[in-house]
Amino acid sequence: MHSKRLSRDKMLKAKRMQKLTLVCSQARLADVVRTLHSLGAVHIRKHKKDELDIGEPFPEAEQTSSLLNRTESLIAQLAAPRKDYQKLRRNLAEDEAEVARIEQAHQDKQQKISLLEAERAEIRKLRDVLERIAPLGLHVEQLSGYGSLAVFVGTLKKELASQKVHAITKDSALMQKENILALFMRKGKEEQIAKLLQSHGFQQIDLSALAGKKGSPSELQRSAAQQLEDVEKRMALARKYITFMGEKHAKFLLSLREHLAEALEKAEAPLQFAKSDFAYLVTGFAPKEKISLIREQLEKATRNSIHLMISEPGKHDNVPIELDNPRGAKPFEFFLDLYALPRYQEIDPSLFMALTFPLFFGIILGDFGYGAVCLLLFLWLRSRFPKAKALMNIFIYSSLGSIVFGFAFGEFFGYEELFGYAIPRLLSRVNQIDLLMGFAVAVGVVHVNWGVLAGFANELRSHGFVHAANAKLSWIVLEAGVALLALSLTGILSLHWGLGAALLALAVIMLYKGEGIPGLVEIPGIFSNILSYLRLMAVGMASVMLAVVVNQFAGEFAAGGGAMIAAGVLVFVIGHTINIALGILGGGLHSLRLEYVEFFTKFYKGGGERFKPFGAKG
Repeated sequence: MHSKRLSRDKMLKAKRMQKLTLVCSQARLADVVRTLHSLGAVHIRKHKKDELDIGEPFPEAEQTSSLLNRTESLIAQLAAPRKDYQKLRRNLAEDEAEVARIEQAHQDKQQKISLLEAERAEIRKLRDVLERIAPLGLHVEQLSGYGSLAVFVGTLKKELASQKVHAITKDSALMQKENILALFMRKGKEEQIAKLLQSHGFQQIDLSALAGKKGSPSELQRSAAQQLEDVEKRMALARKYITFMGEKHAKFLLSLREHLAEALEKAEAPLQFAKSDFAYLVTGFAPKEKISLIREQLEKATRNSIHLMISEPGKHDNVPIELDNPRGAKPFEFFLDLYALPRYQEIDPSLFMALTFPLFFGIILGDFGYGAVCLLLFLWLRSRFPKAKALMNIFIYSSLGSIVFGFAFGEFFGYEELFGYAIPRLLSRVNQIDLLMGFAVAVGVVHVNWGVLAGFANELRSHGFVHAANAKLSWIVLEAGVALLALSLTGILSLHWGLGAALLALAVIMLYKGEGIPGLVEIPGIFSNILSYLRLMAVGMASVMLAVVVNQFAGEFAAGGGAMIAAGVLVFVIGHTINIALGILGGGLHSLRLEYVEFFTKFYKGGGERFKPFGAKG
């Protein structure tokens, strides 16, 4: 019986931690760091500089950090595929030489690609110029290289009359094809010609790409196309080689990165320790069940030349949290990650949510047809998205809740009858609304007071019975007083109304002592919290009504016969798909709101720090 109670208590709390305080000489520091890292069981508390200074990293930290950065850069540049690799013993100097060799090979190829890209840009520039001057029908060497002649080649927005040019200089020749102009003239009056051309929207074509070229534009265009194809092939080969390098060196680089990340973590570990002239002080936390192993390994590695003190965490210690839930409740830790982790010694609500969240979701989406669809959907999504496994498991459990309440409500895709037979049910959401409202309020009373009792347990552990009773049990006394007062005044119970009033007054006094004025201000809040559970019925009824409407429309379409049957099927599928999507969204959000707002506020403060042991993976 005693072991069962301990087991239940363990499920509601994080793992029990103990505080470690370790003192070692500078000569043994490397052994201590190496051992702590290999154990992966101690959450090191970073030292803040006070009377003791902060430690210094090991000498190899800078070299290790530099090589790690270079390795990560190579992995990114080579797009190294994520392959399985074997973790090997490494030699830093040899690894650095190998990284330098890979870097040089990659740099050579990148430089070659850069040169080819520049060559490609020049060819494209030549091709564009040739395309623009082609209508002139001149060989490219005819457009430049004259000693006494000035040449203007470019585009015009409006045609230029030759008479205007001759009015400035008669020693000229003008060619215009389409919107391309070539003007040859004796040097001396270039400025006047330039103004004339400018007035016609002239834009000079840069002919620098034609330097040293001879022949017709068409011949040179064919040659440029061939050159461009050749450059593209050489660039593709260079890029292919870089891809090959990524595949060839992936295992080495990935293994090296993991090794260097671990080495850097160890090399920089002293930055978290306190340091005196002769010794280092390390403080941290570890699960109680691992303390013996930690002590044994540290003493063995340092030949009993350390001083290790183990103690229970103090009241003001910020103890890290490692949640410890059974398999079924573990996925619901996801909701705590979204909200806040519990503080050490505070109740972990994961197990509570594992029981109530699927219940609320099931009440809202209480249709065994919808529940079956949701179950298949989330099973498929879990297989497709392994990283979202926890969330998918939550909704798989919730889908089972929908199936269970679907049978309780006798609903299948909004139908209460199948093939002319009524589906057996315990309650009808369509015809027993008043009873369902009472059921929702009853669920609220149980859930809210469950939270109050959990708060009592937290306060009892932290501040003792008197404070816990005043701060938490007062709410139950308040509810009992209000209930008795209402029942006696309405004549439902033959009790004097003074009993309820006395309980109400007692609750107010207790609340004032336990929580002060803020507690009194919150008195109406507990009743609004309870009434908030009416959303279980309201949101569920909205889903039912939409399902009924979809079925009616689908039936009316199908009654038309022929093609209308297909239309009816389409309306049925689309309508219920939308309703299921809304049900998942509404059921999930409203159920989560009841947990976070109505339930958590009665006992949960949160703000815990996740347990992150030094050297642990992931």
